[in-house]
Amino acid sequence: MPVNSSNRRSRSGCSSCKRARIKCDETRPKCLNCVRRGEKECDYSLQLKWGGQFKRVAGKVSKDLPDAALFNGVLIMGKKRARLPNKNSKKGLDPENRPNGKVSGPTGHPEVITSTTPDFQTGDIVCLDASVLKLNQAQLEYSLEMDARSPQVDVEESSLSKRPLPIDRCSLNILQLAHPSPDILFNSAHHAELFEFYLCETSRLFVPTPYYAYQTNPFNTILPQLAMQSPTLLKLILAFAANHRRQIANYQQGSQSLIPLDRSTDNKMDGKLADQLLGETFAQLLSQLSDMKQRRSNSTLATILMLAGFDIFFCDTRNKWRAHINGARGLLLDKLGTTGRNAVRIAKKSRHLDTDSFLVHWFSYLNIIGSLSSVKRVAQLSNPEPLAYEFDFDQDVSVVSVHRAQLKDIDYFTGLETKLLSLLADVANLIDQKEACENAEQLHHVIPKALDLAHNIETYLDASEAEREQIYHQFYATNSPSFDSAKYKTYRTLRATNAVFALTAVLQLKRRVLGITRNSPTITILLLRITKLIHEEIPFSSSAESCITFCLFCCGCELIGSNLALHRGVYIDHMETLLRNGMSSARQARVVMEYCWRDEKSWWEIMEEQNLDLSFAI
Repeated sequence: MPVNSSNRRSRSGCSSCKRARIKCDETRPKCLNCVRRGEKECDYSLQLKWGGQFKRVAGKVSKDLPDAALFNGVLIMGKKRARLPNKNSKKGLDPENRPNGKVSGPTGHPEVITSTTPDFQTGDIVCLDASVLKLNQAQLEYSLEMDARSPQVDVEESSLSKRPLPIDRCSLNILQLAHPSPDILFNSAHHAELFEFYLCETSRLFVPTPYYAYQTNPFNTILPQLAMQSPTLLKLILAFAANHRRQIANYQQGSQSLIPLDRSTDNKMDGKLADQLLGETFAQLLSQLSDMKQRRSNSTLATILMLAGFDIFFCDTRNKWRAHINGARGLLLDKLGTTGRNAVRIAKKSRHLDTDSFLVHWFSYLNIIGSLSSVKRVAQLSNPEPLAYEFDFDQDVSVVSVHRAQLKDIDYFTGLETKLLSLLADVANLIDQKEACENAEQLHHVIPKALDLAHNIETYLDASEAEREQIYHQFYATNSPSFDSAKYKTYRTLRATNAVFALTAVLQLKRRVLGITRNSPTITILLLRITKLIHEEIPFSSSAESCITFCLFCCGCELIGSNLALHRGVYIDHMETLLRNGMSSARQARVVMEYCWRDEKSWWEIMEEQNLDLSFAI
């Protein structure tokens, strides 16, 4: 029985002995200490320590692999090219005899690596959603232990109201980075922590679909991948995360009488860092825009869209969201000019967007919803060059019905059917035309279009919801063994966001274009229908809640009069939750809402009076 000699320290003992801080005799499969104490398991694997042991673990791994380093559970090759076995070397491993193993496929999803040979090249990265890394001489074995998150988790249970979560709960299992992590992350624990905060918290608020149902969320996959190649975008992401975390801390400080000193210090550090990183972002972006090659890159477009998102999310004092949107429009027009096309194509719903499609979807959403939740007359900007859209959606009714039966007809990225998004674009266009009208004759051409469009949206929504109810009762209401309750719960929330967006657009047409008075029965019925959907179907602290901020604002401002005032609590409660979760723009939205209630004026009138150019296109 092999036993360590008394003069040699045990470095390969089992985990039980290490926890007890006693010497292990290293007997396998079970050491004498575990036998004596009746331990069920005697584990000799080397455990990765997440968070606090970052530098220590990285040092150990890099000692075994000189060109490797460990970042938050991700093994990364260094900047030098790793040596590959020489063809003529006897020690080299013949490629044909390599052990079979799975690597990351073309879809970008990390898969289990079972190869026992460290055959990596520069920039290769292995995503470990794992807790065990075994090192055996010159060989490596990776064993993957999946995250214990259940796909049946309720949205309420995964909400931000119960956060911040421990960092070790935030795995990178869906992030396949194409390059080694930049020095800004590698050399600073604070920056690395902010990057994880963005991945685990911030990125989830940009799409209405819960994270466990939408693991290809492009804000959690594509955008960080672009940031690995763009220091400018990476700094902006870190600034976004720092400001987001600071806003959460500010809310908590306002609701607590005594705040720990370390949390207050971290809050100040996040604030200073966000300002510093934003300044560096703008300086580097100006340099990129002056270079034609960088100007047309996806990372430059993503940076500008992210700047617009920053101003919208936090209602930033710079208030340049519209300038950023127009800048992004200019870049898209510039790229289209090289292809000979004059319109961007919005593909039908897809849960797996590529980089180009993601950026076009993101721009179109910001542009359309921004127009619906703002007043263009106060922008004081020259009219930007128009950009046309080509919406691609199924026209065949039978195909649409099949997608609805499969719960695949609503886009996970926007929470809307692509057809409804196209109708919302028409609404935004009519509102722009109405605001540009200078006389009654011009308005006369807009009114019939608005009447037809409002009718078309309501008719389409009612018919589609009737069919969805029929499908539910036919296929999903029986609670059969094949019924996935979590999947349908996600779909039910998306049904609600789809309907709330559509009905809010109808409300905009009837109030802003057609000029129907707020005390009209048709407006009252419409507001009550929207409020009922929000109250019953949109969970608090869910990503769906943050993505309908525009609807919460527009509809909440219309609750004027004694018969509607009693429903204000629904909107106030949601705004309060948004504030608690770090979306400081909700504070400005609530201020405008309260002005509307007090002065009994429409929100676009208040914005014109106060010269506010706000957007709530989260």
